[in-house]
Amino acid sequence: MKISFVMEKLGVYDSNKGYGRILFKAEPHVKKLSAFVQEMEQNVKDRRQKFNEQKTHAIEVNVKRENKSDLLSPAELLCLATILLEKKRRDDSQQSSQVFRALANEFGGFEVLELLQNKERLTEDNLVFFERNSSQAKEIVPLVMSLTPKIDALEMLVLFKLSKRMTDAERVLLFKFLNDCDESKLHVNVKLLCLLKQHKLLIDNLVSLLTDAKDIIFVHQIIDTLISANSGLLTPANVAKTLQLNHPYYFSKLLKVLPVTQEQFDNLLEVEGTLDKSTWSEDIIKQFNIAGWELKPWLKLILTPTVHSFEIASAIQKFKEIKISPDLLVLSLSHVFKYPHASRNFAEAVSIISEAGLADKELNILCGVIPNPVPLAKAIVALRKEYSYREETLDVVRAYPKHAFGLALGLIFFDKVNAPDSGARKFMLQHPECAEMTTRILEYLRENNLCQESITLAVCQAKISQVAFLNLLRAMNKASLLNQPNLKNLLTKIGFIKTLASAVNCLANADKLDQCNFNSLIIDPVNSLYLAQNLGGKPYPKSLKLLTDTGARSFVNIHEKAVILAQGQMQGRFFPVMTKEQELSFKKATGKTGSAAQNESLIKIASYCGNDSLEREAEHHIGKTAYLSRPGN
Repeated sequence: MKISFVMEKLGVYDSNKGYGRILFKAEPHVKKLSAFVQEMEQNVKDRRQKFNEQKTHAIEVNVKRENKSDLLSPAELLCLATILLEKKRRDDSQQSSQVFRALANEFGGFEVLELLQNKERLTEDNLVFFERNSSQAKEIVPLVMSLTPKIDALEMLVLFKLSKRMTDAERVLLFKFLNDCDESKLHVNVKLLCLLKQHKLLIDNLVSLLTDAKDIIFVHQIIDTLISANSGLLTPANVAKTLQLNHPYYFSKLLKVLPVTQEQFDNLLEVEGTLDKSTWSEDIIKQFNIAGWELKPWLKLILTPTVHSFEIASAIQKFKEIKISPDLLVLSLSHVFKYPHASRNFAEAVSIISEAGLADKELNILCGVIPNPVPLAKAIVALRKEYSYREETLDVVRAYPKHAFGLALGLIFFDKVNAPDSGARKFMLQHPECAEMTTRILEYLRENNLCQESITLAVCQAKISQVAFLNLLRAMNKASLLNQPNLKNLLTKIGFIKTLASAVNCLANADKLDQCNFNSLIIDPVNSLYLAQNLGGKPYPKSLKLLTDTGARSFVNIHEKAVILAQGQMQGRFFPVMTKEQELSFKKATGKTGSAAQNESLIKIASYCGNDSLEREAEHHIGKTAYLSRPGN
């Protein structure tokens, strides 16, 4: 407000005041205002003189200066407002009231000044702000008063200065927006606005952008990151784009681990809409940074959304721990990003081979095996370690990557016994899924001097893939029954090896495993668990119930369920009684009586109550035997 304006209003009063005021007593408030104006006139003269002196110097250094000597200072505005508020009669038609109302309107009116006074906020800063925005003061003042207790005075002053460049409508929207913020968001928004003011940034549609911004705390972090890296990146365009991010949380995390450049910022903006689906990208980038690998060629792939991002991150972590040449690293990373679903297994395979020395050939071999080259990697390492690595053996394990490790063990075994071209070896290679267990059995027999050619051939022909056979051999050895005749007899009953293993184990638990009892089991393997039970066998060793044989547990469960089903059938609980006509019709259609068909169904149900620790034929036999053993069957 200019002092000349106050003088003008006071002059109007002097020209129109009544004779009573001229001849007798001056209006006390006007008198005080006149004294204020006189003092201000002197102040203006002093300021004008000082300005002219500075202007002369400014011309010499070619600097333009604006004359503000006529403007009331903040302290003078406060003094004026205090004088205006002292007048209590303001609404009448008296000339003094009109002058005081006109001056008060320069702050938005007496309503604004009274509210500031009542809230104890009649301060220089507030008066400067409302004098500058008098046309909106009535609308803004309650908003400012509501905000004042929530933020400090310096922050409020920054808001006043920042709003100076806004349109009238946007200024009101700013204070409305801040009033609607909850406490945590309010402080972040205010700090962000202070930051923009500090860097003298003017953002178009700022309030609208703030209103629509998501996760403002992470928006603030992004702007902080830009400032820390390069304040030149803090442009109005970059700030506006940051406020419009869909996923500022993920954007902020990635920006902190990437080189902060304008190009990088723009690249992130291009994929920002899908960053929430690239949840492991930050970890992958960190691993690249730690390893010192060039990031730029891979960044687009790293940021590409995939459900296998965790697998990629795990693979990258594994590669970071491996000593691998740059050329092989490029090939490995290319494979990881091309087949992300198989990346963890691939990295594990590369890690395994790298311990024995990784070359182009082996790496290319692993790249050709999807999704799991780990068994092949183990096979290559095993062949190298035992000096069985050659083109022929490599071709064998490559042909069956899933069973490569077992095949490698078999190939090594036959090399050790100097039989690389034996018939037994050929049989083993025909059934790669059995190679590992077959080899473990052959190694055990060799340790016990039972690896004659005929036995080796028989074991390979038996297509053994279960550990039950090996467990059976160990139990026989412990009971001093592992010899060539028993082994040959056992190989003739290979179809019931799981059942025989459980029966032998039960006898061993009760110290009942001898040659006679073993012979009894071999003669009738399908009934071997019944025989073991009758001979006093136990499903677990003394006081060690936790070690219950799984086959014995399956036997007991099938037996119990078969008995229950048989009892229920005898009591007519499962099937309705057929009439004679229905019985005849059923028999004619199926060739069976109704009761026979019902019994078969119940026996089948009982046989499926095991745990797959026995052969299917043995399970059915146990169920049938138990079911038919009930009285009435």
